[in-house]
Amino acid sequence: MRSVKHVSVKELKKQPRLGMAGKLENTLEELKKLSNSGAFQKISNEVDKFKNSLPPLGATITSITDLLGNKITAFDQLSAGVGRATAYFDEFATAAQSNAENLDYLIGTQKDLQQEFKLSSAGAFDFSKRLREINVEIGDAKLFKYAAGLGKITGGFITATNGATEGNKTLINSLIKSQAFLQNNLGLSEEGAQKFELFSRSMGKNAAASIANITTVAETFSKATGQDQTQLMAQMVQDISSMGADVATQFGRVPGQLEAATMKARLLGTTMAELSAVGDKLLNIESSIGTEMEYQQLSGHRLLTDSGKSLTNEFRMAQLKGDGVKQAELMQQFLEKEGDTLETNYMARQKASELFGVDGAKLLEMNAQFKLQKELGVESLVAQAEGDLKTLEAKLRADGKLTTDQIDSVIAGQKEAADIRTPAERSADSLANMEKGIILKGQTAALEEKIGTNVLDDDGNEITRLATSKDFVNSIDTAIKAGPLAFAETFKNTFESTEFIKGVGGLGILSDRLNLAVTPLNSLGKSIPVLGSKITEFTKSITDLTDIVIDPKKITTTVKPVNSATGGYISGAGTGTSDSIPARLSDGEYVINAAATKRNKNLLDKINGGGSVGYAAGGAVTSMAQTNSLLATMITLMRGSNVMGDTSMNGRKRI
Repeated sequence: MRSVKHVSVKELKKQPRLGMAGKLENTLEELKKLSNSGAFQKISNEVDKFKNSLPPLGATITSITDLLGNKITAFDQLSAGVGRATAYFDEFATAAQSNAENLDYLIGTQKDLQQEFKLSSAGAFDFSKRLREINVEIGDAKLFKYAAGLGKITGGFITATNGATEGNKTLINSLIKSQAFLQNNLGLSEEGAQKFELFSRSMGKNAAASIANITTVAETFSKATGQDQTQLMAQMVQDISSMGADVATQFGRVPGQLEAATMKARLLGTTMAELSAVGDKLLNIESSIGTEMEYQQLSGHRLLTDSGKSLTNEFRMAQLKGDGVKQAELMQQFLEKEGDTLETNYMARQKASELFGVDGAKLLEMNAQFKLQKELGVESLVAQAEGDLKTLEAKLRADGKLTTDQIDSVIAGQKEAADIRTPAERSADSLANMEKGIILKGQTAALEEKIGTNVLDDDGNEITRLATSKDFVNSIDTAIKAGPLAFAETFKNTFESTEFIKGVGGLGILSDRLNLAVTPLNSLGKSIPVLGSKITEFTKSITDLTDIVIDPKKITTTVKPVNSATGGYISGAGTGTSDSIPARLSDGEYVINAAATKRNKNLLDKINGGGSVGYAAGGAVTSMAQTNSLLATMITLMRGSNVMGDTSMNGRKRI
């Protein structure tokens, strides 16, 4: 613990401005030297020579001198000092917090997981370690995201650790691997992946087992059609996850059949959910029989299967048995035989729409897509695959539930074959997985540390035990309190002392006044060439001194900006110089301070309105007059800001 504290203090002392006390003393000494140098007196003496010819400039310098020498009260010091004292402490606080975050890094890596599940630091440590131990090639960000999604469908009980048997760990491993494959490899949405998991559970298996089934079905289709296996898998998974739970349960009872049914439905431009809705409609036997007879009268055809049986009755039986493949085949037979009638006989099409509960336009779209698939030869290729699918279905039935090793083997074999990620995206996941491994190593090592129990055995030796996550968290908490927090507490006592606040406040006010004086002094130097070099030298000294005085901490507020594209008078919160109203300005606009606005509002309104400004009453219009106007405005700003008071002009005040 001592070494931690030593390192903390050593690092903090490297931070900028931590030796500010010495700099403040140097600043005061430099100010004293500047005052004793007679710089102000020299400038004033030069101005006195031009006093009769340039009285406005002489008054300007006098006003600036008054500004710099104006009395600073204790109230001024305290008010201005708190902002700067807080700003100084913020630098210590930032350095201390950086040190604390470095100490807390291992715990900080689980912050998102901790916030998602509302876990304690120790609880998040244990849960994140369990997740990182799962052999899935992704980083923490995706791992924790998938865990959060599973937390929603498990009511948060995925974090339970008591009774965490090997079976429980295996289940969590399977859940995470399935979500990673569905979302990361196949691009399924979080909601879709969760629904797929729930569908699988309703079938008495998990998503990993369902993926294994889909893999074999997609492989069969891929061999028959030449389609990309990844595309086929993604389509099947997407279709199944988008089904309602009732449809998925009804048609997913036979292994491999639902997957095949979704592909045959796609061939017709429909979905299993829509085919199931047709089955429900036909189960209203009394109504459907009457509608079917009307269709026969309008079309002149009976609705029969290829084997001469009632097509609608066969559709009803398939609905009751949960045979989605059969339903897709029956709809295909209907389109083959009645497609032309649907296109040419409006009344028959409307009656077919009523019979099946499918919009007439949808029936035409299905018929057109089926014709297109036949032209492409897809329909015949799928037909060739049906024999293999029957064999596959029988095999899946016979195999029953796959073992965990079989499921893992299937999914592992699909990592490259069924993956929509680019090589660069796979590389990013691999690198993130490596980083996750480093963190896991640290967690594992932390729990392998032995700590004393303050209990002795029979031989007088202290009994030790392996550390827990709580021991680790408590140790880091103690290190932070003894290191950066203790260091910051020491300096806080300095910053909150009245003497320091007053001192830094007075220095801050002086710095602000010096900064205010720089601009008009520079303008004055340009107006009086003989003073140019002296004023430039003087203002450089001011800048050097004020640069080491820290600015007060800013008080942030949320205020709606003022939009005034056409100009005009502004009113709102604050005073005439508080800058309390944020404004949106445009290139080339000019802002007039409140004091000048108050005195010249009528004139400004006229200028803003586009009117002309004349000089009927006289007045010089020269560059010198413009300079005088600029300086007078700046001095007015200083007075309006209550930085300087109405002091007398007698003598030269020194700082």
